[in-house]
Amino acid sequence: MKYCKNSNMYESAPWRTELRKHAATMRDAGKWPCEEVPFDLERSLFYSAVVLRKLIEDRKVTDVFASKSLDLISYRSKAPEKSSIWRDAPGHIDFEWESPQRAVVGIKELCSQIVHFFARYWWVEEDGAACGAIICSYRKQDDRGFLIEFTVWSELLLEAADCWPTSISSSAEHGRKVE
Repeated sequence: MKYCKNSNMYESAPWRTELRKHAATMRDAGKWPCEEVPFDLERSLFYSAVVLRKLIEDRKVTDVFASKSLDLISYRSKAPEKSSIWRDAPGHIDFEWESPQRAVVGIKELCSQIVHFFARYWWVEEDGAACGAIICSYRKQDDRGFLIEFTVWSELLLEAADCWPTSISSSAEHGRKVE
C-alpha cells in the first residue's frame, strides 16, 4: 500500500486564486436580492474559510497575518435549553439582537466558526441587500454569534491571497517562524 506521509499543501498559488475568486463573490454580495440567498454566496463563505484555515495551518502565510484578529460585532446566544428537543436542530438559535457587543476574534477561530456553523443568519440592509452573516458554531451555540461583514471578509481574503511568506527559519530559542 502506498501513502503520502505529508499532508501539507504543496503549492498554494491555486488556492490563493480561489481566495481571490471568493473575495469577488463576497464583495458583490450586496447586488443580489436576499429573498433567496444564492448558493454562490454560501459556498464562497464556507469554502474560503476552509482554504484560509488550511493556508494558516500549513504556514503558507506569514505569522503576522496568521495571528491577525478582527474586531467584530457579536450577539449573545439564546440557545434552547440542553434538554430541549430543538437543541441540536440547526437554525434553532436566536440571539439578543437588541444588545450587540464588540468581540476581537482571531481569523483562524473565525474560520472554524464558519466551517462548523450551526446557526447562520444573513444580515440584510433596509433595501434587501445582503451585507453579512451571523455565524455560530456548535461549540459556541451557548455563547455568541459573530457578524461577518462581507466587505471585511473580502478584504481579508485578498490580503491572504497576497501574503506570501518570504522565509522560514527555525531556532531553539524562537521555534519555527514564517516571515
